[in-house]
Amino acid sequence: MMAYSWGGAIVGGLVGTFAMTLVMLLAKRMGMVRMDIARMLGTMFMEDSSAARAAGLMMHFVNGAIFGLIYMAILYAGRFTPSWWVGLLFGFVHWLFFGVFMGMLPAVHPRVASGTAAVSGAGAGPVSRRAGRAEVLPAPGPFAVQYGLMDALGGALMHLIFGIVTIEIIGQFWHP
Repeated sequence: MMAYSWGGAIVGGLVGTFAMTLVMLLAKRMGMVRMDIARMLGTMFMEDSSAARAAGLMMHFVNGAIFGLIYMAILYAGRFTPSWWVGLLFGFVHWLFFGVFMGMLPAVHPRVASGTAAVSGAGAGPVSRRAGRAEVLPAPGPFAVQYGLMDALGGALMHLIFGIVTIEIIGQFWHP
């Protein structure tokens, strides 16, 4: 019987999120990508501000812990052995779901512009009004391709990093 650790899965998800976020922040700081995940998550629930970014960053880490638990449950149910290539596979599948969700974002996020017209605004300020709220973010499109090739490729890279790091950490708590 395999022994596994839900706590190890949470730690794995948090460390994977930290690695992913660090690379994401460096890429954004260097001007390589436009996406700001903390802003995107935080503005789902409050006006654009530093408080929204802080809340979004917390949500990002909570999501990472939840995905660590999901990854471990799939490992256990599928009787996978944790390894870097399993992490790569999980990260790839995770990225596919992320990409589809990005395309649907205008339907669920109150401050993301609908359509492609707002993309040229780069999210610098209010784009238009929907349901009485100022929209502050341009629609990313499926796989964030409307933000540019680097954001689309960066999304893939970030999820591959998350998958590998998370599964490798889970593996440290995994005893077949």
